[in-house]
Amino acid sequence: MAGPTGGQFLLFDTAAQLGKPGKGIILRQNANNGTPAAIAGGKSGGDTADAISFNDGFLRIHDLKTGAVPAHMEQLYIYAALFCLEYGYHPKDIRMELRIYQNDEVWVENPTEEEIDPIIAKIKEFDPIITDILLGVAA
Repeated sequence: MAGPTGGQFLLFDTAAQLGKPGKGIILRQNANNGTPAAIAGGKSGGDTADAISFNDGFLRIHDLKTGAVPAHMEQLYIYAALFCLEYGYHPKDIRMELRIYQNDEVWVENPTEEEIDPIIAKIKEFDPIITDILLGVAA
């Protein structure tokens, strides 16, 4: 299995900062090659911009969509579930705000434990299966 690319290391390093109080990041997707870049406290650019912050028990995940294809809030629910798994937070113990900005509109949702817990369960269920497939263990 191939190791992480430089862009993935950048994301891992930046994501590690989220575990520290008062830290936030802006992720920028480069339209030319699809490589994500992290800009701590900077301005975003490119085709999409995702902002993630976690302060005082409040997780904010915001996503700018510039394309014509309608955005789906489910993507941000998955991000919230992954955040909880990665940093050991239970959804009942934090507040969440998910926002999508697209075509001069803003969609805001505040998911609950009841909405995030099933996603966490699915990730836990399928992660070993996907890992086995990627490692060539499963036929």
